[in-house]
Amino acid sequence: MKRLVTVAAATALLGLSAMPAQAESIMKEDFEGATVAQVVKLCSPGENDGMGQYAMGYCYGWIAGIEQFYDALVADPRFNFTPSVCTDSEISREEARQTMIAWAVENPDSASMPALSGLIAAMRAKYPC
Repeated sequence: MKRLVTVAAATALLGLSAMPAQAESIMKEDFEGATVAQVVKLCSPGENDGMGQYAMGYCYGWIAGIEQFYDALVADPRFNFTPSVCTDSEISREEARQTMIAWAVENPDSASMPALSGLIAAMRAKYPC
């Protein structure tokens, strides 16, 4: 997973201005996963949220999809893709999730940015080349 997570991998635990101290209930609209705030919400559901298991499934699936796409970019010489995230070992989906959440908390102005851009920024910040 030195691949996607190496270039665009995922999540960490601090806090978005859009996220209150207590986790908000997950709404159907959050499953669009379009913004950093939505993905962070899905990747950090409250213990009593009835949608929590679905949200975490979405979160890990989202990260896995990005990882697969990234791996394909790196592996195919036609893309001439230069990695922008560097690490000595594979990054787990859980590490990626935590990295994105933490980054989002440290960067509350990122709440409305595209989710993929947020994940890439989080991974670059933690694993620069």
